[in-house]
Amino acid sequence: MNETRCVFDPGTLRRKPAAILGAGVSGDGAGTLLRALEWEYDTYDERGRAFGLAEAQACSVVVVSPGFEVDHPWLVHARIAGVEIFGEVDFASMFWPGPVVAVTGTNGKTTLVRFIERLLREAGRPARALGNVGDSFAAAAAEKPRSDETAVLELSSFQTETLRLLRPEVVVWTNFAEDHIDRHRNLTDYFRAKGRLVEALPEGGTFLAGASVVESAEAL
Repeated sequence: MNETRCVFDPGTLRRKPAAILGAGVSGDGAGTLLRALEWEYDTYDERGRAFGLAEAQACSVVVVSPGFEVDHPWLVHARIAGVEIFGEVDFASMFWPGPVVAVTGTNGKTTLVRFIERLLREAGRPARALGNVGDSFAAAAAEKPRSDETAVLELSSFQTETLRLLRPEVVVWTNFAEDHIDRHRNLTDYFRAKGRLVEALPEGGTFLAGASVVESAEAL
């Protein structure tokens, strides 16, 4: 694998197998990356194998799919056991060597991600649309990408609300309107969930926002 951006001691993280929560696209991608790293793992899914406190104590890292809410009982087990918890995008970012452009918003994310990917490619710069469009970020990171390849990520609030490690060079927040209130309870929590992506920008990073985002920031 390429040199990683991991801020943890890999030896410490790998002292036990990893656990993947969710057997969908994100979970499959995380499994692909863990196999490339030759890291043992087990997959748990609500339609199959359950994840309890004993399973949490048997692993050192949990990679969780975005469908799991932050207070899901399985994540409570992981916190009690003192396990490191990463969303699939966050975990993949430790092993992506190139630049990252992150796109979020209520509408229009996919179109913009594809447009940015095309612009970069036409400019002679390798780029790949990932996240909620194309392959998962983790699956792409497993393919030993070039250090100059840009990951153009489409990210929902389900993925941004728990970010810990991702440091995109550019964040584009297209727009903001009421959505996913069943997950985030109210409009303010939904805005804050997306806002964590802006907080992830390193010093000198670029942030572009649509008018509705600015208006919402002033109103909430």
